Amino acid sequence: MKLLCGVSMVSLALASGVSGAESCKTTEADKTAVVDVLRTFYAALTADDLTQFRSTAAPGFSAYDNAQAFDSVESLFDTVKKAHEQGIGLVWTVKSPKVTVYCTSAWLSYLNDGSVTLPGASAAMPAQWLESAFLEKRQGAWKIVFFHSTPVPAPTPTKSP
Repeated sequence: MKLLCGVSMVSLALASGVSGAESCKTTEADKTAVVDVLRTFYAALTADDLTQFRSTAAPGFSAYDNAQAFDSVESLFDTVKKAHEQGIGLVWTVKSPKVTVYCTSAWLSYLNDGSVTLPGASAAMPAQWLESAFLEKRQGAWKIVFFHSTPVPAPTPTKSP
């Protein structure tokens, strides 16, 4: 009897696991929504809009950017806002995103193709970053939990023989 009861419990657990897997199906709309959160993240930074920026982040948000660790939404936002106040222009564009969604978790990687304009410069300098983010779906909305950015080095000029 105990063996049969144990087998029944295992069968029940396996059946529950299968139904749980079916209940966390994701769609292409989830992938699009994840990318849209990153685009909103950049739009908010561009406009120095802290309220909109906060709307993209999960509680406990952290980031690695510009060789620094940021432990809050405000610390990253303040750094970008100070750059704007110093006359530094920043343009960010999410290119070729690769998104993986599993239940209420998502991660993406992409090329950020943008530019940096320094105060007094006559033109923007092209810049690229390899970036990734981890997001969670909370109360029906995707939120960034962790963000990482690494600059792509500028090509080294080759010397002619």
